[in-house]
Amino acid sequence: METEKQKKIKAFFGLERLTPYEKQYIDHKNMVIMRWLTGFLCVIVLFAMIFFNLIFKPDDPAFRELYYSPLWFYGHIISYSSLFIISVYMFIVSSIYLKQKKKKMPHGFIIFNLYLFLTIYNGFGIYMSATDYQIGGQIIGMVIIMAVSYLVFNLHPIGAFISLSCYLSSFFVIISYIPLIDKSVFPEPLMMVDSMLIVYAAILYFAGIVVSIFAYKNTIKAARNQFALEELNMQLAELSMTDDLTDLSNRVALKTNLAKFYHNELNLMMIDIDNFKKLNDTYGHQIGDEVLKTFASLLVDAFGKNNVYRYGGDEFLIVSNESVIDFKKKLKHLRSKVGSYHYRGNELCFSSGYYHNFMANHEEFSKALEEADKRLYYSKNHGKNIDTATIM
Repeated sequence: METEKQKKIKAFFGLERLTPYEKQYIDHKNMVIMRWLTGFLCVIVLFAMIFFNLIFKPDDPAFRELYYSPLWFYGHIISYSSLFIISVYMFIVSSIYLKQKKKKMPHGFIIFNLYLFLTIYNGFGIYMSATDYQIGGQIIGMVIIMAVSYLVFNLHPIGAFISLSCYLSSFFVIISYIPLIDKSVFPEPLMMVDSMLIVYAAILYFAGIVVSIFAYKNTIKAARNQFALEELNMQLAELSMTDDLTDLSNRVALKTNLAKFYHNELNLMMIDIDNFKKLNDTYGHQIGDEVLKTFASLLVDAFGKNNVYRYGGDEFLIVSNESVIDFKKKLKHLRSKVGSYHYRGNELCFSSGYYHNFMANHEEFSKALEEADKRLYYSKNHGKNIDTATIM
């Protein structure tokens, strides 16, 4: 068992086990950033490859000679090409991910591709800065690229620690032991580590780790807040679509569900409890509410909860796509159950009107509802406790 202190330490460093929602939330944020960044890189790198490597020629003879040296030339071609290819690939991956609505790419696949991109992206910065450093230049390119990597992406602290350690170690190994400049062009490349360079690298290293920890923590916190908000909205939406008294779907739910009814043969039945107003006036609303709840449960028992709506007052609506024969059997079952229920010695009765037809759209559904309502009132005006149907 973990102690409370261990849990707090894990929470501080963002080492808690993530829920599927939190993983998807982080993946989504990273893929949004990835699409923008790689789209920008595709344009910039392509521009650099075309104009700087093929058209632009430095005027200084020394740099012209450097430019034409095979080591420099092929090193730059490989680094630019690698960055361009991975940028195109990740732009495609992130675009596909963001277009997926329900089933998303696996979290492990996204993480693998994210670190693949960061390795090539940071490798590009390391190569460029190491090349500049060995001829007496600055390492600003690597600093900018690493800053972008650890500021904009949401990286797990352990992943950030390992990757940043590898990138900076690689840089120091390269500038110390691997000449990137042809010695015939630049006889004495700088192959030593400056003390200030170590200071700058240490600052970059610790800043990157700290930023990753706090950014990751804030992202998880945002994911949990978002999840709680979505859960609350779902609960509120469910409450707004559910009748408090009977626990049936209401007219708001009916409007929400309309689209799923289209392009089907449907049975629409309007049901009204006979003499309900008299019942309320005689026995009070408490008894009236009990009758409504009991009647609602009998409707659910006969037709299923997903097919029953409380339409208003003592009126209920049944929407069913089964055959007319099966529908009539259920209606017969309902009548037998309702007939056996009594309140204060009185038999419970109901009238109904139903309409069966193919309904392709909202207009046809509304017309069918109106027809079912007319048949209900026909039943009410012709003795009550009967069913009136029209089957098209």
